[in-house]
Amino acid sequence: MQTNIYRYLSVPPLLEIWGNYVTTLGRLTISAAESLQKYPTPGPSLYHYEWSKGRVLPEFCLVLISEGVGEFESEPSGRCSVGPGSVMILFPGVKHRYRPTPGTGWVERWIAMNGDHLHRLSDSGILSPQQAIGIVDPVERYCAQFDALLQTMDEVYGKKPLLFTAEALAYFVSAAQDANLLLDPEKPSHKSMGFLLADPLVDRACQMIWSQSHLPLTVQWLARVLETSKRTLFRRFQQATGKTILEEINLCRLERAKRLLRETMLPIKRITFLAGFGCYEAFRKVMQKHEGYSPAEYRKRFISKKRGMTHTVNE
Repeated sequence: MQTNIYRYLSVPPLLEIWGNYVTTLGRLTISAAESLQKYPTPGPSLYHYEWSKGRVLPEFCLVLISEGVGEFESEPSGRCSVGPGSVMILFPGVKHRYRPTPGTGWVERWIAMNGDHLHRLSDSGILSPQQAIGIVDPVERYCAQFDALLQTMDEVYGKKPLLFTAEALAYFVSAAQDANLLLDPEKPSHKSMGFLLADPLVDRACQMIWSQSHLPLTVQWLARVLETSKRTLFRRFQQATGKTILEEINLCRLERAKRLLRETMLPIKRITFLAGFGCYEAFRKVMQKHEGYSPAEYRKRFISKKRGMTHTVNE
């Protein structure tokens, strides 16, 4: 396998229409001796920089470090240590810099992208330059996936650029999520929104809740499927998440209901049962507690906000 690979891609019209595209990706090994010299190694002027000056990119970039140590710094995130498994996200318009510790070297993989999907995540606060660095484990799995992406690019990019870009976007978002860099801007505690929890029993329970919330879930049913006692499950769940199982089930059902309120004009009574709530009053209480509005008020405010945004764009 070739150690160092650089790809700087042109953007076909198809990808401009789709709205998402890859600009560069590659893999680079910096030896201990090279890390004492200028970093990064010379390349296109857009990507090269000096440590003293930093750099600003016009696109998003995800950098994965599999070996070695160093440092990363940006104004929103501050200076952070970098080591094996570190994932750094670089944001368009945000000045940053990173490098291996002189005399040690490292192995880096990077993919730079731009387009609607990542900008939506950034605009909504789900991706934030304040939290630009995290850890994935095991790092070998992400390296293997990235190297497979490199091979796919060489094989299909010229023939099927949309397929390759979709795979690249999936890798970018998956690595960011597994590094705990996807945030819920309204809920600081987001471990159970698809992130791996330290307690494997609780993690499995959360996965079941968030994939089957439309069913009449109960603690007893979860405990039976997970082959544990209700008392053990209840205790470990609260220790790991800070919430009860019922609170987690209701939060999941609420997210499903909010989406249906925003994206459909289904009757609220119908949404109540589609989301998994046993009755409207239970739905109303959960919505009022977490959003401060009744279901009807929530839908009305969203429609009003959407119309306001439409008028602004048209103007």
